[in-house]
Parts: sequence; C-alpha cells; structure tokens
Amino acid sequence: MGKWKHIIVCCGWMSCMYAAQAQLAWSPERIATSPYISASWTGDYAGKQALYYVISAYDIQRDLVRHQLWVQPIPSLPVQSNPRQLLSFDGPQLENLSRLQPHEWIGTRGNQCYMLRTDSPALRPLTQIDSPYRHLLVSPKQDYLLFVHAEKVRDVEARDYYPQFGKTLARIYHDLPAFDANGWENGYAGHLLYARFDSMGNVGMPVDLMPYEQASVDTELVNGSLTQIHWSPDERYIVYAAYKPGGQGSETGVLPHASTAGQTSQIYLYDLQNGLTSCLTCEPLKSDISHTPLMAYQSPLFNPAIHSSNSHWIAWIAETLTGSRAGQRDLVLADLEHRTQYNLTRHWAGRVNRFWWSNDGQSLLFTASYPDSAGIELYRVQVLDNERLHTPLVIQQITHLHASIAALVGETPAAWIVAVARWHRLQKLFWVDKQNGSAHLLVQTDTTLQDANPFAGKVFSLAGDTKVRIQVYRPFGFDSAGETYPAIICLPDLEWFDAPGVSAGPSGAMSWEQPQMLADAGYWVFTVSPEIGMSGASGQIPNALAFYLNPATLQSLADSLSRLLAALRVDTQRLVLMGSGWGAYLALSWASNPSRSFSYPIQRLVLWNPVVNIPSWESTTSARWIATQIHDVLEHEKMRPVSDAEWRVPALPMLIGVGGKDGLVSSRQGLGLFNEAKDQQLPGRLLYFPDIAHHWQIGHELLVWQHQVLNWLANP
Repeated sequence: MGKWKHIIVCCGWMSCMYAAQAQLAWSPERIATSPYISASWTGDYAGKQALYYVISAYDIQRDLVRHQLWVQPIPSLPVQSNPRQLLSFDGPQLENLSRLQPHEWIGTRGNQCYMLRTDSPALRPLTQIDSPYRHLLVSPKQDYLLFVHAEKVRDVEARDYYPQFGKTLARIYHDLPAFDANGWENGYAGHLLYARFDSMGNVGMPVDLMPYEQASVDTELVNGSLTQIHWSPDERYIVYAAYKPGGQGSETGVLPHASTAGQTSQIYLYDLQNGLTSCLTCEPLKSDISHTPLMAYQSPLFNPAIHSSNSHWIAWIAETLTGSRAGQRDLVLADLEHRTQYNLTRHWAGRVNRFWWSNDGQSLLFTASYPDSAGIELYRVQVLDNERLHTPLVIQQITHLHASIAALVGETPAAWIVAVARWHRLQKLFWVDKQNGSAHLLVQTDTTLQDANPFAGKVFSLAGDTKVRIQVYRPFGFDSAGETYPAIICLPDLEWFDAPGVSAGPSGAMSWEQPQMLADAGYWVFTVSPEIGMSGASGQIPNALAFYLNPATLQSLADSLSRLLAALRVDTQRLVLMGSGWGAYLALSWASNPSRSFSYPIQRLVLWNPVVNIPSWESTTSARWIATQIHDVLEHEKMRPVSDAEWRVPALPMLIGVGGKDGLVSSRQGLGLFNEAKDQQLPGRLLYFPDIAHHWQIGHELLVWQHQVLNWLANP
C-alpha cells in the first residue's frame, strides 16, 4: 500500500486522530464503533470462580452505546475457556458493581440503581426514574448505600432570586467562578450521602456526610468502579477524596487555577458511630513525606482483610503539584491507630498511577511508569506481616507486558487478572502467573487490533526551563529498509497540562488512543506532553502558559522536533499543521513565520476553534482565570505575544472548525480568521457546529468533522 507523502503536525488534543487518509484501514466509522471493555470483575458462576466483563460499542445508526455482559470461568492454569453472553442492554454503562449474594449484584446506570442477577440473567431497576442517586456503593455487610448527590453550595441560578421568572437559565455570580470539572460553575458540588438498605431493596432517609464542607467529592471511575470513595471492612468508616474549587487551601490564599496547576484535594474520614468527619491529610501525621502547599491526595483505600486492627491501615496516593517534584505520584501507607505515614515509593524513580490491596491484605499492588518508558506495568510491595509493618519494604515488578495496565480486575490463588488499555479504553484482559509473572490473554474485545509496536520516549529541555516528553510511536508494518513513512506530530492544547505524564485512565485530559490509532494506520506519531517536574519559576507563574508565549521555547521545540524527523524515515517534502485551541495558535504562528517553524515547507492548515489573537481572546473567553494568568505571565516575563498585529494570515489553504458553544475559545476567533482568509482569496473551508463545545464527544457531529478533515487533506 502506498504511503501518503505528507507530514502532519497536530497541535492540540482535538485534531490528531483525524489525519488518517481514507484509503487506510481506519475509517472514522471503524474508530467510533470499535468495542471496548467498560467494566470487569471476578465472582462466582456455577460454583466456580469466573470473570465477568461488559463489552461496549457505539451504535452509529441509533447514536447510543450498546453493552453486552459476558462471563467465562477462570482456570487454575492458563487454558482457553469458552465465554458465555448473559444479557445485553443499551444506554448508560453499568458501573460500580457491588456483590450482595453469589449471583446477585447491585450497581448504577445513569441516575438509577439496578439489581443484576447472573444465575438467571436479568437487570432490574431498584429506584425511580427521577432518583438523585449516582455512583452507588454498597457497604461490605450490605447494611448501607453510599451515593453522590449534587448539593447546592451557593445560589447562582437567576430563578433563585426571581422565582417569578422560573424558566430563565441565567446565572448570577458574585465572584470569579471556577469552570473546572471539579469546580462550582453551576453552584453545585458533589456531596456524599448514605442511607439504610434492607434485604427487600428499600432505601431509608439519606444523610449528608458533608453538609458544612465547601468541597466536592471526586467521582472518578476506573474499570467501571469508584476510585476515590470506599468503605472500611467493618462498615464503621467512609473514606473519600474531596476537591476544593479553584485550588483553595494555600497558605498564601493565591493559587493558580486547576487548569494550569492541578487541583488540590484532601482525604477525609467519616465515622458512622459518632457522625464526625476528620481530615487525614490537612495536618500531616508523623511521616517521612515532604508536604507542599499544593498537594493532591487521591484514591484512599482501607485494607480489605476482615480483621478489626486492619481497619486502621489505609493507603492513598500523594501527588506533588509544584516544585522540583511536580507531577510525582507516591504511594503512601498510613497507620491510623498510631498516626504514622510511610512513603513506600519515596526513593523510587517510578510514578504511581493506581493501586489495590491483595485479597489477604498483606500487600499493595500498583501500576506505575518510569521516566524512560511509556509502558505502565504492575508492581507489588508487601507492607504487612501478621498485621504489623513488614520490613524491609521491597518493590517487585510483576508484569513485563510493555503495555498500559489500567486496572487490577481480580485475584485467584494462582494469578492476578489485569486489564490493559489501548486507544484510551480497556481492550484486553490477561491472566498473570503469581510465581513467574508470565501473562496469558483471556479476553480481547477487537481481534482486528494489531499488537502495539514498540515505542519510546525522550525528554527534551527547552528554553525557559521547560521540559517536555516527545513520545514516538512506530507505524504498523514499519520496515527500516523500505520507503519513507508519513509522520504526525501532536502538540498539546492548554488542557493537556492538567496531568503531567502518560495517562491511561478513561477520563484523562490526554487521549493517547489517538496517536496509537494513527500508528496502526501506518504513520510515525510524535506526541508532546509536559514532563514531570515542569513548574513555574516562582511557583505562581506556570510554565504551561509560558510554553505558548515564549518565542525561545517554541523555537527550541521546533528544533528538537526537526532533529527527530531528520533522524527517522519520514517524508519531509510537505507539511500539514493541525491544531485546536492553543495548539492552533502555535500552528498559526509557525506557519506565518518560518523562523519559528521547522526546516520543512508547510502547505496547509487544519484548525479547530483556534486561538488567533491573544488581546481579543482575553476579552471574549469565558475562561477568565486563564486570561488573567496569561496577562500576569506576559507582564512578569516581559514577553510580547505573537498576534495578528505582528504576523499576517498565512497564505495557505485552511480548514477551520468552530464550535458555537465553546466557552474556552470564542467562535469569533475562528470566524474572524476565516473571513480574513477569504478576503485574501485564500482557499479555505469553514465547518460550524452550533451545539459543540471545546471538547468532542462521540456522535454524528464528530464523524462529520472527521470525514471533512480526510476530504480536505486529499482535496483542499
């Protein structure tokens, strides 16, 4: 198959998945409908231990997601077993399942609770259609239900002030709102509530655990289960991670917003016996952990072994958000009885992603990545011995899959069951031998997927003390002695700086399935992301903004990318720049001024909701906190931004996409750029989506955009 003779540079998280040519195997429809595992767990089936999993896929014709529940026995040895489909359903996925009886499970779909029976397959609703229950979690002894409810923390809706105008959708703010996922832009925060639950399925009166707390609980899901909210084994305690809007909690009282510095969070413990809440991380226990004003404490989890003393052992992840260790995630073990903490990975080079307790409660298993590797492997550390701290604490690598392990699904006497993510979703389930770490494939959702090609990453130090990681994905079927291959370079939009490093979770801001998909389609793919340790010089001026505004930083990035392109077998005859948001700003500045770009000619542009001119963007964006900090960066660093006063519209063919409901970038930016291009009689095309915001969701509108991009690249 002939290769397309272009280099495609994707500047932003939006555009890089749409560059594959139509003649390649991956069409937009094929990508959208690719099945994935939305939830998996282990349980009993026909008297034997079994693996349950839900395979989900997007239905283009019906514009909804379809789900199938499967079960297959887990063998004591890695032998093939026949799966059996139990039932299918449409709509919201089944999440946060908890076992009631050997064949009876309870979980949540949308805003309803459901009973799932696996002996006589059935999915029965337990609550009314207008139920406020979300992310339901059953207590270990099935006495209580824990769930999340949107509680009003301040009046911002105009109808609260003017009840006679009850149909108005206006909001009234008295201070600068936080438009982050964990912020309170609508005046609501996610509060935890619990209620009594009897054997007949009746739910008692809910009780708010946090009526006076100005925080919002984190409802992140991994493998269909909550990671930030858990019960203690004896049902006495509820532990959870809660976030402050806009980075509250600093000693100085002035912090960068979460979009540029990360969101601070704390670990809270609620005692059902006395109804009191305590913060486990607000005042650090005795420990060897270095605490900074900006820390995110996440994923608290009690020891699951049913012993009274084990309820005092709890683990969580501590992420440093500022300073030289910014982005580092450590695994922490805490002894609540003696008020002592132990940083299990303090002198370890890896970065912890997720963790789980072993069934016997003696060990912690966690996934982590190293700075010199893009793979995420499974590790183990024994922490307890007869309910006392085990010494020495030795970290042992379990798997060598050279893939992204996203979840530990379950455990048998002989093996661990792990889930591997690809394309940003769970795609495979493996049986991993406890003795030697050998892995055997149990489930693969899409047999047409090819195994990931080896890839590597390299850290580059740019001007302005900025560090970035350039990840390289080899094209499928790469032949080092054959013809040259097209290349795709993905530069980050501002949203990518939320979480440094590789993210394998399904809700991360960085969609790493896009580069891998393009590599499967036959491209070299280069992704650029902030490296661990990237921080502002003063702790208040984040380099995430200076990255886009410092000409020296951008020039050194272009030089680094050019050297990589020259060292590999890529076709450098033509260059296509693609970008969204601030990534589009980079594409425009590079295309308009060759001195800021690569050593190769640029022939066309593909832009989504582009930031074109900073002064006009500052006056039209809803993201006022970012606009304020950009102004501070320019003043502090004495920099002058590239704007349309300093460069002309590139005399290149342009495809411009604009979302009418983008609160981060006003549609005026893209529409104005298109008007100016047409005034100069430049070839161009405009796609306007009235109801689309800055971030895409799977749907028909996305497929239209993908096809238009492919069409434009072939016939501008």
